[in-house]
Amino acid sequence: MLINTLGETKKDLQDTIDLLEEIKPNIVTINIFTPYPGTEIYTDTHEVITRDEYHLSMEDCSLLPEMYPEKFRFAVHEENLKEFSISNMHKCNKIFLPRQFF
Repeated sequence: MLINTLGETKKDLQDTIDLLEEIKPNIVTINIFTPYPGTEIYTDTHEVITRDEYHLSMEDCSLLPEMYPEKFRFAVHEENLKEFSISNMHKCNKIFLPRQFF
């Protein structure tokens, strides 16, 4: 699931939760949208993210909408996106696969 999309409202977030409750998936990942340079949505955003600022999205992109709302918040609501993402992934994920990092 992708949140923080252009014009996203609280109702859109609730619709996402309602869908997850309806389909009851075993594994859910909720990611926070950040546009990539060179894409149409990157070019069309209300505030252009400069090359000097883009490195910020490679750090903890879940904090960007709160730290730099004028540049990285594309939703129209003021929900804490990181909190929303984490809490709903914990509620929805029934299977936690072991992960190895190389």
